[in-house]
Amino acid sequence: GNAYPGAKVCASTNFPDPWWEVDLADDFIVKYVTLVRRGDCCKDKLDYADVDLLDENRSLVATIEYGRAVPVMGFNFWDRFGEVKNVRYVRVHKIKDKNELTLCEVTVYGYSKATESRTI
Repeated sequence: GNAYPGAKVCASTNFPDPWWEVDLADDFIVKYVTLVRRGDCCKDKLDYADVDLLDENRSLVATIEYGRAVPVMGFNFWDRFGEVKNVRYVRVHKIKDKNELTLCEVTVYGYSKATESRTI
């Protein structure tokens, strides 16, 4: 992704209602999520995306929508909802212009009950 100079790795989907998801492999308390878009082209491919936090049954725990994409997009769940518990999956999907989703980096910040705050 864009976080590493010279790296050119991005994920792209081109189908109706595109999405990307990560399984955190355990339940976490999520505070913040950042997304990084492409810097060289296709900047609109992350416009009107949202981040959904899902529990182990893939039920929605919390969501934040974003408008036009900027180079690094921040989704602050802590400020909006307080402590968001029991998050197992993080999903990014388009809510408008649902043709293609391209993202280069996703970072999830949070912690389990047994650890200090850290990047997951």
